[in-house]
Amino acid sequence: MTGPSTWLYDEFTYTGTDYGDPAEVAQYESRMAQLRDFDAEAGEIMDAVGLSREHTLLEVGMGTGWLALRAARRCRFVYACDVSMSMVEHARSRAEQEHILNIAVHHAGFLTYAHAGSPVDTVVSQLALHHIPDFWKAVALQRIASNLKPRGVFWFKDVVFGFDLADYERVFDEARASFPPAFRDPWVGHVNREYSTQAWIMEGLLERAGFAIESAKDGPLLTVSYLCRKKA
Repeated sequence: MTGPSTWLYDEFTYTGTDYGDPAEVAQYESRMAQLRDFDAEAGEIMDAVGLSREHTLLEVGMGTGWLALRAARRCRFVYACDVSMSMVEHARSRAEQEHILNIAVHHAGFLTYAHAGSPVDTVVSQLALHHIPDFWKAVALQRIASNLKPRGVFWFKDVVFGFDLADYERVFDEARASFPPAFRDPWVGHVNREYSTQAWIMEGLLERAGFAIESAKDGPLLTVSYLCRKKA
């Protein structure tokens, strides 16, 4: 039998910004603060999923761990993973510095994370699934569902293309123009090298993986936040 290493998609190879570079990781949050309020976002996500002291949470594609570390202060235990070893080391260092003990950080991604504990109450993933093609998105979402308790919550955010296909040039140009100058070339790279997909595909993948979509909220820069629940 052929081993999975011969056909499994290599999620550790970057299609966009190289977050394996420690220098890139070190400046990630300060740079992204031009576009995002991390404290506000974390609060909105934790409120949306109803995170409480007895809950467990898994974050896939944690980045620098800014959400996972905040969530660990609010729930019983957090599992978090990322395909960038530099991100993993950064998050582990911050957890140690902030004396956060109820978190386990792993070097893994959607296709390689192996959950060793009981199914979790909540899974969160944001701005990460676009790094893999649609077939592997389907595999990833099924794996996420397998790590959730029945009726568990999945909160998911990514760049998703919900516009009329005939308008794509205008939409992409307007999105690019809305970014601060330093972010415009990375946005072009996202569009032409990464794997954001259309809304009807994304929603079909979620439903086929066993999720009921409870809400879909449009955000800035073509992002959509989905609040989903695993079907019993």
